[in-house]
Amino acid sequence: MKYILHGSVISIGLLIISSAFSAPFSSSAEYEAAMQRAEKNYVTARELCDALKNHAQDVCIAEARAERKRQEADAEAAEKNTPEVRTKALISYADAELELAQIKCEAYRGNDKDICLKRAQLEHQQSVSVAKANQKVRDAHQKAMEEISEADYELELEKCEKASGDARKHCVDGVKAKYKK
Repeated sequence: MKYILHGSVISIGLLIISSAFSAPFSSSAEYEAAMQRAEKNYVTARELCDALKNHAQDVCIAEARAERKRQEADAEAAEKNTPEVRTKALISYADAELELAQIKCEAYRGNDKDICLKRAQLEHQQSVSVAKANQKVRDAHQKAMEEISEADYELELEKCEKASGDARKHCVDGVKAKYKK
């Protein structure tokens, strides 16, 4: 248990580093720099693992790999900056956590190991489900906002129908400009 906690401290420290990638990148050079930082952080963390032995070393290496995956996912999400890629990043996080949990479960034997692995799998399924559900909510929200905008556009065009001549043309042009139609 002591070794698992030790590795978790390293993981938390690396997680703080990875949070810097959450803002969108303005160039592919920033993306490349983030990917290089992820690799450099991995190598540094991996070197720290060399001082450990046996299962503690395995956990440390798994945490370094998981953090590299998180940082790479963050970099990709920041570069492309789309809801789909952010969802993919959350799923990558879940995958990295599953792989890490599976290594941590190796410390247990028998039924305790089975329970640990089952819990890890269930947490992974939950994380993936939440990421996908959030994507569906974002999609539904976007669709609703588009429908509301279209309804507002139609309503304002109807108001323009009450005017005549140049006032009507000016009103319609204003509404089209406002809704970029």
